Amino acid sequence: MLSIYGAGTILAFIGFEDMVHLAEEVRRPQRTMPMAIGAAIATVVLLYVAVSVAALTLATPEELAASGAPLVTAVERGGWPGWPLALLSLWIIANGALAQIVMASRVIYGLGRRRGVPAALGRVNARTGTPMPATLAVTAIAVSLALFFQLEVLAAATSFVMLLVFALSNLALIRLKRHRPQAPFNLPAIVPWVGLAVSIALTLGRVLLGGAGP
Repeated sequence: MLSIYGAGTILAFIGFEDMVHLAEEVRRPQRTMPMAIGAAIATVVLLYVAVSVAALTLATPEELAASGAPLVTAVERGGWPGWPLALLSLWIIANGALAQIVMASRVIYGLGRRRGVPAALGRVNARTGTPMPATLAVTAIAVSLALFFQLEVLAAATSFVMLLVFALSNLALIRLKRHRPQAPFNLPAIVPWVGLAVSIALTLGRVLLGGAGP
């Protein structure tokens, strides 16, 4: 169970990274994307703190730790029925899965256009203007993983892979800043180095503690 919570900590940051993959569908991305990412992080931090404080005022830390659905337990301790929150949680999970499918399909679409994957995945549907082949491929993979693998395995593997992706992204940014210093969106050179160091440290920590597995 602790491995799931540890994986969830990493998974919580995927949504911020997803926004970058939709930059080509945004007007003035050089200005809009940094503001959007900053606003999203600030909003999530405030919501996480508010929910945590509310939950701890309704139930003890021991009760929340022992519960399979801590927020539902906190709501029931406050005298309200827990089933509406349970249904809302299912909707949020489904919405999160759809967001990941949208993001991953754009990545596969970009690779298809650059011949990194079969060119058919880089095609756009003439009617909808969306990368339909890539979307269908990602959806099929997601459904297969959900059907044939346990949640613990998927959560741990996803967090481990995402840490590697974060490390490689920071490494790529370091290389880009050396070869193309005049980027549309600039930042201090130390930022990708710090991101790389933190990502590597967390990746090694998961390996040493056995967190890369279930």
